[in-house]
Amino acid sequence: MTQAAIKQTSPRDFSEQHQQLNLSAGQWKILNKLLKKSSDCYGKSLAPGISQQEVAELRQRCREYCKNILHIYPQCADALALLSRIALDCNELGKAKKLIRQALQHAPEASVCWFSLGHIYLAEDEHQKARECFQRTVKLEPSHFRAKAAYAYSCFHQGEIVSAFNIYKKLIHQNPDDAHVKSNLFACLKQLTADADTEDLDEQLRFYLNLEDVDHSDLSRLIASLLIHRYQLNNADSQVDIAGLCVDELYLKALRVVIFSSDLIEDLNSSVRQHLLFARRCSLDELNLKICLAIQAYNNEHVMAYDDSERMILESRIQQSELILQSSEVGQAEQLALLDNWVSLMMYEPSANFPSLYTGALLNNLIDTASSINTGGELLANLGQLLKLCFSDVEKKVDIESLGIISDSVSCKVKAQYEENPYPRWLALPYQTPTEYQHALDISLPDHGFMPNQQDKNLKVLVAGCGTGKHALQCARYFRNTQVTAIDISHASLAYAKKKAEQYQLNNIVFLQADILELANLEARFDIIECSGVLHHMNSPLEGAQRLKRLLKPGGLMKIGLYSERAREEVIRCRKMIAEQALESRPKDMRELRRQILERPDQWPAVLASPDFYSLSGCRDLLFHEQEHRFTPLELEAFCEDLDMDFLGFVRVPAKHHQAYKTTYPCDELMRNLSYWDAYEKRNPQTFGAMYQFYVRN
Repeated sequence: MTQAAIKQTSPRDFSEQHQQLNLSAGQWKILNKLLKKSSDCYGKSLAPGISQQEVAELRQRCREYCKNILHIYPQCADALALLSRIALDCNELGKAKKLIRQALQHAPEASVCWFSLGHIYLAEDEHQKARECFQRTVKLEPSHFRAKAAYAYSCFHQGEIVSAFNIYKKLIHQNPDDAHVKSNLFACLKQLTADADTEDLDEQLRFYLNLEDVDHSDLSRLIASLLIHRYQLNNADSQVDIAGLCVDELYLKALRVVIFSSDLIEDLNSSVRQHLLFARRCSLDELNLKICLAIQAYNNEHVMAYDDSERMILESRIQQSELILQSSEVGQAEQLALLDNWVSLMMYEPSANFPSLYTGALLNNLIDTASSINTGGELLANLGQLLKLCFSDVEKKVDIESLGIISDSVSCKVKAQYEENPYPRWLALPYQTPTEYQHALDISLPDHGFMPNQQDKNLKVLVAGCGTGKHALQCARYFRNTQVTAIDISHASLAYAKKKAEQYQLNNIVFLQADILELANLEARFDIIECSGVLHHMNSPLEGAQRLKRLLKPGGLMKIGLYSERAREEVIRCRKMIAEQALESRPKDMRELRRQILERPDQWPAVLASPDFYSLSGCRDLLFHEQEHRFTPLELEAFCEDLDMDFLGFVRVPAKHHQAYKTTYPCDELMRNLSYWDAYEKRNPQTFGAMYQFYVRN
């Protein structure tokens, strides 16, 4: 929802640029000083972590400095460009364009002016014109980092993903800490696949896996495609060399930080896991590979199926460990056997599923043993990571305030599901440019009509049904002057969210355990309510929405996410298969269903394309949910009428469908005609595969 980062270039020296002006040395000095102050103020207004009040004050000071400059020197392009940028940030596009045109009349070769004009075109969704402006900027100033990044941003939004990637991959090496470039680079990488296994791409991906403040799972698809080429996984007769995998840096690193969502990579991991389990003796390189597979298993919640032969070996490993610990003498060889057995178990099941013979103290001793035989830093570091993960689930209980009693029968079933399998499983937040919620709305939903009460210091946002908190934390982290209240029915999900909030040091978010049906005692009222992927799991989605509506301030907006009937055709078939086989929402049965789907990939392309299929909590949410309602656009129209709220339009519609709809129905300028959307979705049933996401207003 946020626009590409905008940063002001450094001010030019008037005395060098405009010698023709008949001004005194003192006036030159004043002008340069004022321009530096104005530029500094504008730069500070873009900084993350500052309040909207501070942003407004910095913008106002910048305006005043610019007006003083223009009083002395009315043709100052730099001051006019700064005023234009402030107008753009305030969504005053007409004013912004008028000011920058005026600046270009006085300084047609000023790179800062072309750069600013490019961003005005971005805001108007005129990406080709924006690209031309950024090209002009770079031609005038070849080292202009921001203009190159903005050009790549325009390429990306015109569907030229590879072109954008080729620019970003150069920029990221120039400045690996640039958050905006990292964010947009990963947005590109998320959509790319490898045509072949190349040394250059391997090196690039290993570099990206070491970057911080990114969501490495965005690399899952691209890394998987490269590994598929490397090990010829599309060839049923191909054989993978375990020794090669043991030293494959990309594969080993990805296992630790990426949740793979590829059926072919899962098949590889499953085969390698079985081979390593059956091996009588394990080299240190193979032990390291086992540890990495165990970390991947922890991250995907041990979603992979296994057969009876593997189960028998696991039981024998447990028995062997018990015999060793009962022995009076436990030497180095026995301790390494204990360690190898533990890692083998962790590849298959959570630590809580096994007897308590592997205590934290014992495992620390085993790691000390591994250290004493000089295993190398990587293996020890990976062991430490696995140990931390396995015992993080038994940390002290997280205190979360409860609101009301959860008594509705459907709510109780849904609560039980998410207590067992907190959802969604996520590892890191992607970066987004700090902005205001209203500005994000201006970009994604024109003519929304939302006008928050300016007397309130903070925009109050309720995320109803926050799950494990990824979206709620993003709201708290990237929207300025926002106080987020995140509620969920599941304590386990909220505990995960709260720990992540502490990790990201967020203090503008509070968590409450509550059923949406039991919010009558919640005294707070909210400017925005977001409820995505929640109402369709209630007994009555309409009743849930009506309860939330009572918590909206006058003029407030509600964002709702609901399942599409047409987009979930494969899910419906899956749920029928589950009913026919009397499968239950327990790990064994979920793994069995997944095994059947993986054996017939051609029949389940949409299910296999969903990242949710590749974690246990995701699979349960996707295919085994206790309650599910689905809608069509016409049913959404009736839903909004019954709710007595106006439909304001869909957001997060895939770009190709957004453009195709505009072309097909040019008369629907606001794209709010749900009859037209119903006809469009009939022809394109996967349009809303990621749910209908839309806003409504009283």
